[in-house]
Amino acid sequence: MADKKENNKGITSGVDLASLLDVSPEQLAALQYDALKGHAISRLKKVISLLEDNHLCQIEGEMKYSPAGGAYGGDNHYVDFSWCESQREHGRGVDLLEVVIDLMRLQNQI
Repeated sequence: MADKKENNKGITSGVDLASLLDVSPEQLAALQYDALKGHAISRLKKVISLLEDNHLCQIEGEMKYSPAGGAYGGDNHYVDFSWCESQREHGRGVDLLEVVIDLMRLQNQI
């Protein structure tokens, strides 16, 4: 494929159109599955590494705050698995359950 550049929407540009259109939906789902799984593993390894190295204050930067709503439950913090800056800029965190659900959906398409 040609030299790739990423635009502000995270879509790869400069990709050869014929090559892109030759990718089957199953192949695309497999690529997305592998990329999302790799991202989740990388995030978990980063938090584990910070914990093992006693960089406890830095772990907070990997977390997202989720306030309780409607007097139900309690406030919560979770590891943020968001994969693009626009998600973080808009306060849109992604928790592990969302990642697992997306992985299961993609796995069913492969």
